[in-house]
Amino acid sequence: MLQLVDDSDIKKTMISSYLIDELNKKAQFTSDIIFAYYFCDNKDNKRNTVIAIIQELLLQLLRQRSLLFKHIQKDYDQIRD
Repeated sequence: MLQLVDDSDIKKTMISSYLIDELNKKAQFTSDIIFAYYFCDNKDNKRNTVIAIIQELLLQLLRQRSLLFKHIQKDYDQIRD
């Protein structure tokens, strides 16, 4: 986990975007690495909740490794019904 804290949004966004691009490139060439990221937004409190963060990270993980879905299928079906 990486957390960048700074008064200037531009610096954090630029550094974060660069790091995400570079790490994502490396992860694409390595089958045992799953790369997920999330941007919190100080202008949107709904995006800064633990639930929102976990949902997005889980969605990214499942998109990269769909076989993981079988581990949560039962819970997902209960919530969906």
